[in-house]
Amino acid sequence: MSPVTIPENMLDVLTDEQKKKIENAKTPEEFLAIAKETGYKLSDEELNAMSGGWCDNECGKCNHAVGPL
Repeated sequence: MSPVTIPENMLDVLTDEQKKKIENAKTPEEFLAIAKETGYKLSDEELNAMSGGWCDNECGKCNHAVGPL
């Protein structure tokens, strides 16, 4: 599971192989590299959501889903 919330419209344009790669991204940087590799251009809104913080949910003290805060 990707630590980043994958935009629905992104999934609509990726091949099955690309979807698998993006879903297995472990960090925001890896996600962005794969997105760039696939030719998908993230919108300003999508980038802002990613830059707002990061929660790996390892603390066990919050209810955040894994991904951008």
